[in-house]
Amino acid sequence: LDLASQLTDQQIARFWDDTHGGFFFTSAHHPPLIVRVQDPAVGAIPSGTAVSLEILRYLARATGRDDYDTRFQQTLQSLAPLLQRAPSAAARSAAMLAAWLDRPAE
Repeated sequence: LDLASQLTDQQIARFWDDTHGGFFFTSAHHPPLIVRVQDPAVGAIPSGTAVSLEILRYLARATGRDDYDTRFQQTLQSLAPLLQRAPSAAARSAAMLAAWLDRPAE
């Protein structure tokens, strides 16, 4: 869990979108681009955003760190327009939203 948390913290530091939430496809250390995009759609390989959601949800529950849960929710919020318009385009992210909405009450 310690290593997973360290790697996730590095991912947040390098790829997090402070303005809209979610993760960019390229790191902040990448040579300057005209635009840094996010790529939430699922294709031949899983979306980095969907995998990030799974990791954040797991680590939030396993470590009790609220900041991971906050990032998880912010990432879901950044995906809201896509999930409303075309949920099948981001099926793994939609599944993470469903799991989050269906979480047991404590």
